[in-house]
Amino acid sequence: MKKTWNFEYQNLTIKVEGLCFEQDENLIYSSYFSDDIDPNNQQLTSIVDILEDMNILFANLNGSDFNMQSIANAYSSLIINHINMYGRLIDRDIEGYLDRVMHFIVSLTNSLNYQLITDEQGIEIKNNFRRDTYDAYKDYIWLNKPIIGKMNPFQTHELVKYSK
Repeated sequence: MKKTWNFEYQNLTIKVEGLCFEQDENLIYSSYFSDDIDPNNQQLTSIVDILEDMNILFANLNGSDFNMQSIANAYSSLIINHINMYGRLIDRDIEGYLDRVMHFIVSLTNSLNYQLITDEQGIEIKNNFRRDTYDAYKDYIWLNKPIIGKMNPFQTHELVKYSK
């Protein structure tokens, strides 16, 4: 699925790609700049949600220079929007937003004919965004931790407040 936005007087198209979920073609496994190719460990995301978040990123980036600080500010708007809606941020949510912002960066650099991002650069950028997210929003973050030794097969994880 793809969608086109107007950015800096250009039409930019972002194509949402990923390994489709077997039971629903509107859900994809997507993980930019990750060594983990096992779909069981990747983020399962709605294509519609990705495109809605791209709208937010474009809306917050439009009129700004295209640089890492302006992208970080647009990314922060996604995080703040999520916290305002749910009152918290789960680590899996963070990974989904990191994936979206990396998809956004790759699509923009490709569309604007900028130098392509190498895997090493992408991993570094993603790790920087992750670190900054945990630093800036630590009071709202909850971790999805596996429950070891629990006999209930329907409750395999619990939310634990993040503490640095």
